[in-house]
This record gives sequence, C-alpha cells and structure tokens, in this order.
Amino acid sequence: MSVEIEPTQPEWSTPTKVKSLLTNRVGGFSKNEFSSFNLATHVGDDVESVQKNRELLANYLPSNPIWLNQVHGIEVFNAVDLINSDVVPTADAIVTNKSKQVLAILTADCVPILFTSKNGSVVGAAHAGWRGLCGGVIENTVEKINALLDSMKLSNEKEDISVWLGPSIGPKRFEVGQEVFDSFIRADGHKGDVSSCFTSLGVSGKYLADLHALAKIRLSYLGIKKVYEDVRCCFEDEGHYFSYRRESVTGRFASLIWIE
Repeated sequence: MSVEIEPTQPEWSTPTKVKSLLTNRVGGFSKNEFSSFNLATHVGDDVESVQKNRELLANYLPSNPIWLNQVHGIEVFNAVDLINSDVVPTADAIVTNKSKQVLAILTADCVPILFTSKNGSVVGAAHAGWRGLCGGVIENTVEKINALLDSMKLSNEKEDISVWLGPSIGPKRFEVGQEVFDSFIRADGHKGDVSSCFTSLGVSGKYLADLHALAKIRLSYLGIKKVYEDVRCCFEDEGHYFSYRRESVTGRFASLIWIE
C-alpha cells in the first residue's frame, strides 16, 4: 500500500546549509485517535505503526532524527556528546554543530522552536509549553548555542540568531488558571511585560494565554530580533495537527532541523 505524507518546510530565513522540516498528521499508518502520521512512541499508539511512520519520515532526512524524552523541563542536550544512537536523552531542547545530525521536537499544543546561528554553524530545537517557557528553556538553549559557538571561536555568530516558532495551541484556545499567570509574573524581571500575553475570561483566576507572545518576550530579552512564526492553531486545525487539549489521547507531530 502506498502511503503519502505531507511534510513542509517552515517559512523562515536561514543560511543555505541549514535545513528544517515540519510534519503534520496527514498520511501514515496510525489508526483511530492517532490517525495517522503520529511520530511519538510514548502516547499509547501501536509501536509498529509509529516505526513505519518514522521510516516514511526518514525518506526526507539525511539521517535518523535524534528523538528526546521530553518532560516539560528546561534541560538542553548537546547532540555532539551523543555516543550511542539507541539512547534517548531526557531533555526538552537539543543543540549541535555537527552536519547531518537531525534534531527533532515532538509537540501537540506546546510551541516547537527552531534556532540557527548567523551562519548556520550551530542549530538548536526546543519544546516549550508554559512550564518550559516560564522555567527558561529558551534561555538555556541560547546559552548552549553560544557555548558551542565560543568553543568553535565563532562568537560573532551570536549576534544574529534566527528563531522559528511553530504551530501550537492558539491564544483563543489556551485556557489557564491563576497559577500559570502568577508564575510568569513572578519570573518576569521586566515588570509587567508578560501581563499583556494574558486575557482575562471575566472569571476569577481564569485566563487565555498566548504562548507565542510569551516566547517572543523571552527572545526579545535575549536581544533576538529575527523571529519567524507559524501561527496556525493546533486546537483549531484538526485536519492537520494533533492537539492534546482538544483530544487528550492523541499523537504528536515533529519539527526538525539540521546542518546539511
């Protein structure tokens, strides 16, 4: 049986040697709530179906992706240190300066974030839900990118990092409680900027949160100005994207980046 999938290239400006890819849920072998191009092994899908899906994805890549065990944290894995390709690192972000190492992030509402340094010597990817954003996963990823550039004596590439924010749950659909609002207010060192990322629902302790806006504020604090966005809402675009908030039991799509 011939199966067609529809991965696309994120729309952002990158150095020629930096390549990226965004998958969706179209095509693949997964059934029912995971229909059909689910790439996650941890969500209850049939493992054989996921493996077939990953084999389809491999046709578009120079090597098998480095998958992470994502835990909504802020740890960043340096893929340069990867010795055993069978080991799945526990982290929510990943960086490399090696060519043909494919970095992969799985999401289904959280923001997938891709990074490249000015000339593409170092790339990175991060999984950013509200906990990761608030805790500093963006800052930690940029710190790791800069450390790699320093080790390569390419500090000049720190000046112009480009970032892509992928499809996530949109600002009209992400309802959060007082804990989330308070956590960002406490974490914000720039007095009041983050409050604009929340819209009160008119009920005490209930808000709508804008994850992309929260991410952009953090990036602005780091001096990163080249930020590109895919603002499609996973929750609303059921035909193309998985959404944990919409379905609870569901698959994951991938955002990938590598140096050619």
